[in-house]
Amino acid sequence: MVETMRWNEARGQLVIVSNHASPRINSYVKNFAVTTSEEQLQELFLRFGAIKNISVKPDRGFAFVDFQDPDSVQQVLTATPETFLVDGKRLVVEERQSRGERVRPSFCLSSS
Repeated sequence: MVETMRWNEARGQLVIVSNHASPRINSYVKNFAVTTSEEQLQELFLRFGAIKNISVKPDRGFAFVDFQDPDSVQQVLTATPETFLVDGKRLVVEERQSRGERVRPSFCLSSS
């Protein structure tokens, strides 16, 4: 997997773009209110394309939205943040990564 950075004009920030061997159809959604329903998420994300599956984990504070078309994920990732206001909270939407792809922060403890 090769990752590159590019400037997302709509979001006003750098984003990581993954170049996977196979296109991704999955997105990861977090920062939604406990009152946000699966139906609300489905209504929001249907604007970007046909949805294969939505898996909401309200007790863990995140959801996965799987699309039928990889282009839908790219549209979601390049949408403006205002697109994702639900129940007064701005959702954070990212490309879903497998456990092996996740970057974990590393800490270096030094003794003086």
